[in-house]
Amino acid sequence: MAKGFSIDKDKIIKILKDSAISAYTDVVCLSVAKNINSIALFKKFVSEIENPNDVIINSLGKTTITMLLHEKLLEKAKNVFSKEIRDINVKTGAIFLKCRKEVNTTPGITAYLSSLFADKNVAIYEMISTYTDYVIVINEKETFRMASYIKKSLGC
Repeated sequence: MAKGFSIDKDKIIKILKDSAISAYTDVVCLSVAKNINSIALFKKFVSEIENPNDVIINSLGKTTITMLLHEKLLEKAKNVFSKEIRDINVKTGAIFLKCRKEVNTTPGITAYLSSLFADKNVAIYEMISTYTDYVIVINEKETFRMASYIKKSLGC
C-alpha cells in the first residue's frame, strides 16, 4: 500500500455487504474507437436489436466505447463496427454489484474490489462503474467462483 494511504475496510465491507451481487456469463466485451461514426453506429446498433437488454452496459471513454454484449450479438456487432473495433474479449463473464449511494463518497471501494481479484490471481478485463453500479468483467470460467468469493469475503 502507498505510504499514507489507509482505507476504512469496515466501512467498505458494510457498504458492499448491502450490495446486490449477480453474475452473468455468455457475454462479450467489445471496444470500438470513439468518433462521430461509431457513435452513430452504436445508436443504430441498439435500435435494431430485438432485446435492448442484450446490450448489458456500455461505457463512453475519451477514445473508445466499450460495450458488454450478450454473445449472440457478436457477429452483428462485428459487421456493424468492423473498421472501428479495437478489442474483443470473448468468453467473458460479468459480476454486477448494485451498491448504496455511499459507494460514491467512500474512498477505497475500487481498491478493495481489485484486491479481492488479485488475491485469487484473476485478471480484471474491465471495471466499469456508474452511479451506484460496479461491473467487473473477467474470464468466464472465473465468474461464479469470484462472485462467491466476493460474497464470502463480505460475510454474506
